[in-house]
Amino acid sequence: MIFERSGGEEEGEEAAFDFDDSGSDCDGGEDEGKRVRVPGKLRKKSKVIVDGEEEEENETERVMEEEEENEEEEEEEKGEGESARGGGLRKRSSVVAAADAGAAQVHGERNHGVDVKWHKCDQCEYKGKQNHHLKQHKASIHGIDVQWFKCDQCAFKCKENGNLKQHKAHVHGIDVKWSKCDQCDYKSKENFTLKRHKANRHGIDVKWCKCDQCEYKCKSNSHLKRHKANKHSVDVKWQQCDQCDYKCKQNGNLKQHKDRHH
Repeated sequence: MIFERSGGEEEGEEAAFDFDDSGSDCDGGEDEGKRVRVPGKLRKKSKVIVDGEEEEENETERVMEEEEENEEEEEEEKGEGESARGGGLRKRSSVVAAADAGAAQVHGERNHGVDVKWHKCDQCEYKGKQNHHLKQHKASIHGIDVQWFKCDQCAFKCKENGNLKQHKAHVHGIDVKWSKCDQCDYKSKENFTLKRHKANRHGIDVKWCKCDQCEYKCKSNSHLKRHKANKHSVDVKWQQCDQCDYKCKQNGNLKQHKDRHH
């Protein structure tokens, strides 16, 4: 039911309103002439209630519109973020694929000789798979573009810095890193020498060298070779006397022969 003020009555005065039994506004017609008296205060209060309901409906519609706009913005941002992540993943995947391809190419060149670009020496028949290997070869074998590393303690010089460090450590005791045995007082300037000492003296990390001709075994490959040459004549390097027909398997025996007979 809606009441409309039909006149300019002051607050507290009564006014006549058209009244429709169906609950709708009265537009006239057959029911025109039916009127009802409503106090001014009640008319004003009713008007305020009606206006308040309209304002609440408008506010609800505005909030719903803002929520829909926010949802649309969030969906757009989400789509942009997924697109950016997808682009980043594709870019990262392409970088990884390129790296894998490069590694595969290097592996193929080094291990299987596939698509190798050989670097050939112009002084001999040597060829290498990398240019710096060719430079090392030409410096070491042919003395070309040699960068000499000179000792500041003596006249020694070499072609590699690592050899100079070893020389200064062994000969002059400079920057020596001692490798000490944890079983005794032994110490060495080389780690491999310490390992050999521990294997030979203390039986630690021993790699036995076994003879395939008998049950002999030893801790040194050189000893095994000597055993096989002396006992089984395998890979014998005969030491021939230049004064007579004498020959032997060891250089020490040849010296003894020459001292005694020649």
